[in-house]
Formats: sequence, C-alpha cells, structure tokens
Amino acid sequence: MPLFAHAQGVPLSSDSYPKGDVMNSSLKQKTQADYREAVNRVIEAVQANLAEEWTPQKMSEVALYSKFHFIRVFKEVTGSTPRAYVTRLRMTEAKRLLESTSRYVTDICLEVGFKHPNNFGASFRRVYGITPSKCREDARHQRELAHRQPVAA
Repeated sequence: MPLFAHAQGVPLSSDSYPKGDVMNSSLKQKTQADYREAVNRVIEAVQANLAEEWTPQKMSEVALYSKFHFIRVFKEVTGSTPRAYVTRLRMTEAKRLLESTSRYVTDICLEVGFKHPNNFGASFRRVYGITPSKCREDARHQRELAHRQPVAA
C-alpha cells in the first residue's frame, strides 16, 4: 500500500523520502551509541569482577545481546574480541599488582581470574615477554634506582 503525502491521495515521490544517508547516519549514530553503552556496561562489570569467569555468553547477557551479535559489536567498538580484551584487562591488573605489592604470584593469578598459575605465567610471558617474577624483580630494581637518584637542585 503506497504512502500518501496528504489526504488528497498524492503518493510520496522518492524525493519526498529522507535521503538514505541522512536517515542512516542518524540511525547509525543512535545504534553506535547503544553499542558503546552496552560494551561499556560489560567492561565495567568485568573490571568490577575480574576474578569471575567471563565467557562471551556471559558478557552478551550483560550487554543484552545474542552471543554472536555481541561478539561483532564488541569487536566493532573496541577493536578486540571479548576474550582478548578480558585477557588484556587481567594482564594489566596483574602487572600492576606484581609491581606494587609483595603478594604471592599465585594469589595475584587467582585474583585476576586465572585458575592455574601455569596458564597465568604463559599468558603473562606472551603479553609482556617476561615471567611474572621477572616483572616484579624489574619493578623492584627500578624503585631502588629511583631512590638512589640525587634530586636535581
């Protein structure tokens, strides 16, 4: 059934429709804003509960999307897969804890969501090119050097 411009029954011409780019750009902006909001909701949940197991299915439930749609949206917004992003968050927090605390590596491993120290160590080496213990040792060495440096007058 054709759309009519007014009560006289004059059909809308193609010139009467909003241009695709205008309509699509407005819709795209809203959709992209919705996507960013959903992804931010997931990222905040992961950061607040880093030790939990974060599967793509669980993250998609937080985002209120299907699993496959969520994975596409997440990658579009962040440039990374959900699993890689969570691993990066975990590694960043683990590195921070290794450099700033004297807690056992195993405790840090569990706190950031790894179940096995061997998996944690392998992931840490893959990301940073050094072992967790070496990371801590390097940070300790840097702190010692910083304390030895004379203050410029």
